[in-house]
Amino acid sequence: MKLSRGMYHWDDPRSDVGIEVIKVSYEGKDYSKVKAKLFNKRNGIVYDSTLKNYKLYHKNISHWKRYNDNLDN
Repeated sequence: MKLSRGMYHWDDPRSDVGIEVIKVSYEGKDYSKVKAKLFNKRNGIVYDSTLKNYKLYHKNISHWKRYNDNLDN
């Protein structure tokens, strides 16, 4: 899975979490390093206002779906 700037979620009725990827700083074969923030996908409340760095393994995020495809990459 190739990550790009945008908002992602996973279709699970038990989860209210979405992630907004602000910047992809590294894209490798097994994982990506991104600067992102977590938010509630039902009401839009941001869980943490500071941007954090995340190391996301592609095998663990293959089920993620993009919210919007109209952002510039």
